[in-house]
Amino acid sequence: MSDNNVRLSLKIRDLQIEFEGTENFMINDLSNTLDNLMKFVETHKSTIGSHQREEVEESSKRTSQLSRADLSVSTIASRTGASKAGDLAIAAAAHLIIVQGMEKFSRKELLKAMRSDNSRFKTGMSSNLTDTLTRLVSGKSFNHLSSGSYSLTPNERERLENILDQEV
Repeated sequence: MSDNNVRLSLKIRDLQIEFEGTENFMINDLSNTLDNLMKFVETHKSTIGSHQREEVEESSKRTSQLSRADLSVSTIASRTGASKAGDLAIAAAAHLIIVQGMEKFSRKELLKAMRSDNSRFKTGMSSNLTDTLTRLVSGKSFNHLSSGSYSLTPNERERLENILDQEV
């Protein structure tokens, strides 16, 4: 048996290993080494390639943010099935927070966004805005931050983002 050097290059999923050693090692110990390597890969499969998954998730997030940039209140209302004043207020809030990137909004900003959906907005919604906001706060869709200032609750924002990210 010779002690000549041998090169070995393995690629398993996203893991690549190169080895250079004696021919004797290849004949006598390679099987055990490969078994251990396979066990390692199986044990750590959730972390192997996680960098690539993070890049794909980040790219997907950027794409969904770009596709959201063109969403009107009317489009959001359609996607969420808005039919009542509270539904339209949620669609308007989603437009302000998710599309426009605002942290919070005032009653005036919300009403203006609601009015931009000419097909759903009814005149009575303006005079009943206080009741609508009260219901949305108690229903845990909105947070009441200060006098006349609101935001979406984290759960409501997540729900709306999931709806808006779905392809139509």
